[in-house]
Amino acid sequence: MGARTHLHRSRLATLSGSAVLVLCLLVAGGAALHAQTAPQNLQALIDAAAPGATLTVAAGTYAAPLTIDKPLTLVGDGMPVFQGDGSGDVVLITAPDVTLRGFVIRGSGDSLDREDTGIKVAAPRAVIEGNQVEDALFGIYLEQAAEGVIRGNTIHGMALPISRRGDGLKIWYSPRTLVEANVMRDTRDAILWYSPESVVRRNDFADGRYGLHMMQSDQHTIEDNVFRGNSVGIYVMYGTGFTMRRNLIADNRGPSGYGIGLKEASDVLLEGNRIVNNRVGVYSDASPLRPETNVTYANNLLAFNEIGLEMLPNTQANRFHDNILLDNGQQINVAGGGDLMRNEWAVDGRG
Repeated sequence: MGARTHLHRSRLATLSGSAVLVLCLLVAGGAALHAQTAPQNLQALIDAAAPGATLTVAAGTYAAPLTIDKPLTLVGDGMPVFQGDGSGDVVLITAPDVTLRGFVIRGSGDSLDREDTGIKVAAPRAVIEGNQVEDALFGIYLEQAAEGVIRGNTIHGMALPISRRGDGLKIWYSPRTLVEANVMRDTRDAILWYSPESVVRRNDFADGRYGLHMMQSDQHTIEDNVFRGNSVGIYVMYGTGFTMRRNLIADNRGPSGYGIGLKEASDVLLEGNRIVNNRVGVYSDASPLRPETNVTYANNLLAFNEIGLEMLPNTQANRFHDNILLDNGQQINVAGGGDLMRNEWAVDGRG
């Protein structure tokens, strides 16, 4: 009788635990689920969770791909691993207001055509924070996902020739994105296209093709970043309203080797940047494009570059003050000839 009673109580405890787990998953708005052991069928837990729930995931390795199709917060305890199967995306987020924090994401496919990605987001207001993305063709990809936050992630690309790599960060038609305090290595580019009013701050992007490539976007702030050892540091094309301040841009020495490249970019402020040991410190082509705007260079250091500043003859309405050009192989070069006299080379006698 005692043994039967003990067995009955054990079964009741197991059943009660299961009921509590289901209840935690189904309670609306802010409920918390703690996945205590690994591995589990994490996709089933995600599918059962109520919108607004928080899922705390224990250390371990969980099979992916995973899809998050409702507002949830997933928090890793001890950097659990989401292990992809080598095809497609590892994590796909299709719902707004999702937070993904504290995971190792690995094992995407390797198709450039499909843009196989570690973390792909297709909905607004995602927070992707404190994750480690590795062995993924594309690292983190926001596609039509406005007002996202990408903060404190480490992204390592696949061991491929640079032409075969995907982008470590791709921000596509995703306005008002914050990219902050991320580390990126051995990927192709970090790109922000058609994504106005975004901020790129305190990141460290190295050993890629373009440290940062911005195109067809307006009103960006790029500050306190390190862009080192890429083919090109920062390249800005076809936009208006760029503030670039206090960045370290060094050792970018690919075929073009621009520390900063400007093409048809208007209303630009370059202030307090250190632009060192690139093939060309700053390259400017038809910038500014809009006649009522200018490009202002203030308090920058351009040092030890093969060419400090290279401009095409059509460059005008550039204003310079309090900059230092130091020990560049050639301080200023006019590509194709011309005198660049339609620029303001000093303000109150300080150039």
